[in-house]
Amino acid sequence: MTDSPEQKMATKVCHLTNVHSLYDQRVFYKEARSLAMAGYDVTLVGPGFDEEGGCREGVRVVPVPVPRSLLGRMMGLWRVMRAALSTGARLYHLHDPELLPVGVMLRVLRKRVIYDCHEHFSQTAHVRRWVPGILSGPLAFLLDRGEPLLAGWLDGVIGVVEEQHDRFRRVPFETVRNYPRLELFPYREIQATNSDRWLLHVGTLSRARGSLFLLEMMQHLRRTHPQARLRLIGRYHGAEERTDFLRELERSGLQDVVDCRPDGVPHDRLAQMIRTHETGLLPTQPPPPSMMPWLPTKLFEYLACGLPVVASALPAIRQAQGAHEWGSLVEPGEAEAYAAAIGHLLDHPEMAIEKGKRGRQLVEMQFNWQVEADRLTAFYERILQSSAKDQSLS
Repeated sequence: MTDSPEQKMATKVCHLTNVHSLYDQRVFYKEARSLAMAGYDVTLVGPGFDEEGGCREGVRVVPVPVPRSLLGRMMGLWRVMRAALSTGARLYHLHDPELLPVGVMLRVLRKRVIYDCHEHFSQTAHVRRWVPGILSGPLAFLLDRGEPLLAGWLDGVIGVVEEQHDRFRRVPFETVRNYPRLELFPYREIQATNSDRWLLHVGTLSRARGSLFLLEMMQHLRRTHPQARLRLIGRYHGAEERTDFLRELERSGLQDVVDCRPDGVPHDRLAQMIRTHETGLLPTQPPPPSMMPWLPTKLFEYLACGLPVVASALPAIRQAQGAHEWGSLVEPGEAEAYAAAIGHLLDHPEMAIEKGKRGRQLVEMQFNWQVEADRLTAFYERILQSSAKDQSLS
């Protein structure tokens, strides 16, 4: 039996994070907001400043001091836990692996707890900006062993790809993919011009995600399309990545045609920025085998806004494209071929517009947040119903 809206209004739930921003695109704009719209009383506790707190879009936002280091993140656990307990929530939703011990303690206190595993953390520990290099190996080992063990004490786990289920088989599991909210990413037909032709890359700047590759590609593209410009929106993956990228940018002589925005763009304004470009870029380099099924969120954000995409021809991306032809796929690392694919789109604007329309249609049919929001609320109801059954038997 499903809870009525009146019953849901009385159900307090609390989202906890110790690293994501308070207004993270998944944590706040998708999950917390969708639960509030479904009738839950939602509180979000996470790192931020006092002025960021308050009630936003039906979600009570409670900031705690921002951690600046690995030690700061560890100490911040207790601040997050104290703030979370003060909400009196019935169900707690964790967004970071280091919060798993907090989740176990909450279970001891007879609270319901869900862990939201955003990515394969043990595979990405070595590129975390807050992890000292000497600790990345031991941390990856601890995460690989400890994450599924601690999660096994909780009431459920949410993942972003089906393949994560193998890692968390001891507890109920649901896949909630990170697709865009259509209302935040409205379609607009791309506008080709005879002057600057802007290309876009959204996301963290690192070698693994193609930052240096993009500079190499632009050198090829500028020989045939001197009006091409590149905008990069996203943070550097640490000081070393920033130094290497800026050094290569200067060496390439592309300073006047590459616009870097390391401070990013707020999620609710990202679509407006995307729609001022002609092509979205996804130059991801081949990841470890365990990361192959993962798809970058920016792919679907580009498509939702009507941009054709030039992407690396990785298996998961090929599968997502299927027969829809929303862009061009190029073998990873082939900078000249990548430039040629972009040049072809710039030379044929009507074809680029048609590919953009196909991408939008695909997102509307399949790759949008509303489908995932329904999965999320159904999983909450499942966990809370099992809680009610346990209480009736005790």
